[in-house]
This record gives sequence, C-alpha cells and structure tokens, in this order.
Amino acid sequence: MAILLFISLLAHLITFVVIFNLAKQLQSIKNERHNDLSEQLSGYLEAIREENRHLEATLADEKKQSNHTTKQGNNHIQTVESTPIETGKSQTAPISQEPEMSLEAQVLHHYAKGMTVEEIARELDCGQTEAELIIKFHRNAYNNP
Repeated sequence: MAILLFISLLAHLITFVVIFNLAKQLQSIKNERHNDLSEQLSGYLEAIREENRHLEATLADEKKQSNHTTKQGNNHIQTVESTPIETGKSQTAPISQEPEMSLEAQVLHHYAKGMTVEEIARELDCGQTEAELIIKFHRNAYNNP
C-alpha cells in the first residue's frame, strides 16, 4: 500500500513539473509573439513616418511653386473680367446608387489580380506604404489566427 501511495505521489509530482514547464513554454511563446508584433508595428510606423516626411517635403516644394505661380497669376486675374453665373441650373452630379469598395478591399482586390504594390498605389492614388501595410495586415490576420 505504501508503494502505491509513493508511486501516486511521484506521478503527481512529475505531472505538476510537466504542467509547469508547458505553462512556461506557453508564456515564452506569447511573449515572443508580442515582441515580434511590436517590432513589426514599429517597422510599419517608421515606414509611414518616412513616407510622411517625404510627402511633407514634396508638398512644401509644391507650395513654394504654387506661391510663385500665384503671384504671377494675380496680375493676369486682375485683367480678366468676371462673367455672370447662372443660378437657374443645378451643378450637382447625380448620386450613384452603387456602393463603393473600401480602400482596403480595393487594395486586396488589385493584389489578388496580381498587381504590384507600386501599381496598386498609383491606381488607387494612395501611398505605397499604406498599400503594403494593408496587404501585410491581411496576410498576418489570416496566417496567424
């Protein structure tokens, strides 16, 4: 009887050690996934910041050119006479009853058709990094449940 009790206690001890080790492994896997996700998001964020800096620089250059053009155009505008505006006609376009696809859906649709990220960004008039992020998030969402 004492031997059976000893074997039972030993089996329980081994079971607790195994469960403890599995819990530690599970926790380390969770931490690793969390760290990977944090690094990935940091990378995406840095890419977006870099694209924003580039966009701001481009907009600043365009604004300088626009200001220069506006100064030249002001002289031309002063010489042109204003034309009367007809108020009887409506200038609004008819409202389309067809629902629009979201940007994410459009990006994924074009990507599924085999277009490159650059082509998608040009076609949809969005940032290349934005299109890449949408595709990467979609991949991660469906590859890592």
